[in-house]
Amino acid sequence: NTTASENTAVGYNALTSNVTGTANTAVGEEALKNNTANNNTACGMQALKANTSGSQNVAVGKEAGLSVTTGSKNVVVGSEALYANTSGDQNVAIGYNSLFANTTADNNTAIGHGTLQSNTTGTQNIYNLRMGEYDAVWVFLISLAFVGFYIYIEARPKGSNLFGNISDTISRFFRQK
Repeated sequence: NTTASENTAVGYNALTSNVTGTANTAVGEEALKNNTANNNTACGMQALKANTSGSQNVAVGKEAGLSVTTGSKNVVVGSEALYANTSGDQNVAIGYNSLFANTTADNNTAIGHGTLQSNTTGTQNIYNLRMGEYDAVWVFLISLAFVGFYIYIEARPKGSNLFGNISDTISRFFRQK
């Protein structure tokens, strides 16, 4: 640090490469280790470790934003969140491994454990609480069961029971008019 000011570094090799960057806070081993930019906050072991010229980033958690080099205005909360990002800007990753593989994509928001973890270059995605691949299938199947039950209740003949006349009800439902 030769001409920089308003910096705080706590931890082994935290903010060690900073020469001119101002208003940075690094707490944790190798947090902001390669940083030379301004207005970054990293809290956690190797948080924003690779950052060189990216500014106005906030990373909290072990290896949060580890590979960010030139990306700016990213918010990262969670261990290994936004892990592979190098130049992506204005991303929000909250939760363990969220936006893990993101490399250059901008303007993504991922909230929850592992959300958008395979996204690499896709931009302007919003993904919340990992309502993903298998969860969506279960919601669809449960909804289908409720709709089917409702149709049965409405279409059944008077006096029939739920299982007694189910084949008659289905055939009536699909009959040609």
